[in-house]
Amino acid sequence: MGKTAIVKIMERAAGKPVKVGDRVWCKIDWSTARDFGGANCVLQFEKEMGADAKVWDPDKIAFTFDLQAPSHSEKVSTNQKIIREFAKKQGIKRVFDINNGIGQHVMLEAGMIKPGDVVLGTDSHMNLL
Repeated sequence: MGKTAIVKIMERAAGKPVKVGDRVWCKIDWSTARDFGGANCVLQFEKEMGADAKVWDPDKIAFTFDLQAPSHSEKVSTNQKIIREFAKKQGIKRVFDINNGIGQHVMLEAGMIKPGDVVLGTDSHMNLL
């Protein structure tokens, strides 16, 4: 039997042959976080890597604001501010702010994600891609 589409995608991303059930390290095409968990990602990155650390590729990272938009509390506003400031500091240009649409969908609509891309996201709905 031939390889499944997922196996082929994972082989490309891992740079080596894989089979169903394997655990692999792979290169990702996109990393994304939404307003709900994005601030936690930023804070953890800075804690683990240092406040002056640079992201792997600012052109392959996106933030989307759609779950708590507009903000309904000071905590949410603070989290959104953390994301915006981090994106600016890191040179991340793909920040889909409030009223741009639903997280994963805006990335598709913007033509960022291609068939076969490996996308790492902070949301349980990432499998929609």
